[in-house]
Amino acid sequence: THRICNAKAIFYFVQSNFKYLNDPLAFEYFKTPQESFNTVAGDCDDSSILLSSLLRSVGFQTRFVFVPGHVFVQVKIPEAISSYKDDKDWINLDATCQGCRFGDIHYSYANSHKEYLE
Repeated sequence: THRICNAKAIFYFVQSNFKYLNDPLAFEYFKTPQESFNTVAGDCDDSSILLSSLLRSVGFQTRFVFVPGHVFVQVKIPEAISSYKDDKDWINLDATCQGCRFGDIHYSYANSHKEYLE
């Protein structure tokens, strides 16, 4: 459907254009979506905030998934094919994982304890 195409386009846009850049060692800083969009660089929380904001701006329901030392986004698309889905209707979107496709997360997080924030 067009919703899946829209979600894919937004995910691949962020993944392709956003450069991973750690926060300074002294502190954790969460960029606003506007800051991330302007600098096109940041860490996993910055890319997740940007990706979630872009998806929500066009009507998608999203949530953050926290695993030890990392965060990524899930988007809820009930009509998506099951191979994309991780948890019921939720699809993993890890924009900082350069080898990951729509629906994938890095294998090192697959069995990690996950906490969710909508």
